[in-house]
Amino acid sequence: KAPPASPPEGLRERGGMRYEWRPVEALAADAVAWDLLLEVLGEAPQCPLLEISEVQVRIADASGRPLLCLPLPAAGVEAGAPRWSKRSGMLTLRFEAPSSLPAPAPSASEALARQLADRGWGFADGFLSGPEADALQDYVFSQRASGNLRVGRAGHEGNTASGATKNDEYTFLDDASGSAAEPLRVLARRCNRLLAQLSRDHSVPELQGLNLTQGHPMLAVYPGDGARYGRHYDSTSSGRGDNGRVLTLLCYLNPFWREEDGGSLRLLSTLSDEQGVADVAPLHGRVAAFLCRDKFPHEVLPARWRRAAVTLWYYDGNRLSERCEKGPDIEGFAFEGG
Repeated sequence: KAPPASPPEGLRERGGMRYEWRPVEALAADAVAWDLLLEVLGEAPQCPLLEISEVQVRIADASGRPLLCLPLPAAGVEAGAPRWSKRSGMLTLRFEAPSSLPAPAPSASEALARQLADRGWGFADGFLSGPEADALQDYVFSQRASGNLRVGRAGHEGNTASGATKNDEYTFLDDASGSAAEPLRVLARRCNRLLAQLSRDHSVPELQGLNLTQGHPMLAVYPGDGARYGRHYDSTSSGRGDNGRVLTLLCYLNPFWREEDGGSLRLLSTLSDEQGVADVAPLHGRVAAFLCRDKFPHEVLPARWRRAAVTLWYYDGNRLSERCEKGPDIEGFAFEGG
């Protein structure tokens, strides 16, 4: 096997720590095993602290300061005993599927579907596995390195010094057919399965009876330096914002995110809401979702470190067709407010 392509520079390293997921040669045809390699850089490295849940592994330095948060490499895996080498500054943690699987915990999609049914918004960690999230992050930053992500030219967009209310670099991807875009297709298929589940359950009235259509994905990077997106609706039932969007899904791709980095999604009840409904941190592999037609205005709080995400919108297909017939501004389904 050829070795995997190296990720864009710096994506797996920050603050004196570097990480890598490495698949382990399976002992059985249906076995799943991954090693997580955590390298502590610098002189006199100290063993980092680990906290492992059903969906994530969190890593902190010896003083307890958070460094890294990663989704697990696959559903149902269990962690073995960590192996620390002080000489090399390397901590190795193996995740394997147990020989006899326990009753499965609710999947990230099931958890997210319940939240959407109960309150119209939600988020789920581990929607993408660790290696899947890394691969999608690599894809987003390779698109950026190729010059395909740019700050928009609308009046509310620009660099942070301009006072604009939207400072991310982004693109709507019209063609995701190449082999390099497979990580994006993995996310799109998983989101489609979530929508199929919601349709079967008839649990979200706002989505029932609609000819739901998945729009073109938007890749976005907030470069830090206070980049943000001011308060806005993704869709309204009248006026310029009547674009047919009914559901927003965002997949975050930030393994080293820390609270001081900012860049959280703040959901609001109204544009003038002073309290906010919730702040959602952009953790690696986490997907946030919310009903968006006349619901849940939101903002991206100032990001002080680079922040990457992929957004997928689902549209009322009938309204989308009407919009297509009325003008040329339908390209990429890229309406104002995204």
